[in-house]
Amino acid sequence: MSPLNSLMTNRSRVAITVLTTLALGAFTYGHAFAVSPPGVLRDAWDSSWAIYGLAVLGVFLVYRWWALLPAIAPAAITVYLYNMTDYVAPWREEPIGPTSFSDQPVLYVLFVIAGIILEAAILSVGLLLRAAWEWVRSGRRGGSPDSS
Repeated sequence: MSPLNSLMTNRSRVAITVLTTLALGAFTYGHAFAVSPPGVLRDAWDSSWAIYGLAVLGVFLVYRWWALLPAIAPAAITVYLYNMTDYVAPWREEPIGPTSFSDQPVLYVLFVIAGIILEAAILSVGLLLRAAWEWVRSGRRGGSPDSS
């Protein structure tokens, strides 16, 4: 058994997943309004690799399929802002997609699902890294547990 698995309880896994969801949601919400904190934080905020790196690390630590659920947060925030509020992007006045669910709802739903799948694919890098790490660790102990 991996030392990470023995140290992590289900509560800590849920807490990491919730924090990952909040981080991705806050990142999406902040970028929608072009919020940028001053100083060094601006560089981290403007770099999506930093927030996604933390999200991938969270998936790596949790190592459960449901750790990919935070992939729904950016799509949910975007759908909420564009369709349930009077939000207008600060840099653009013309609509860039369907302005409501009544304008081509099937295409809009497919677009949202494709966004969620892309986010899940990005986060699944954490699962792949953890599986590789577990495989390397089991190889160092002299073989797989099934070889006994």
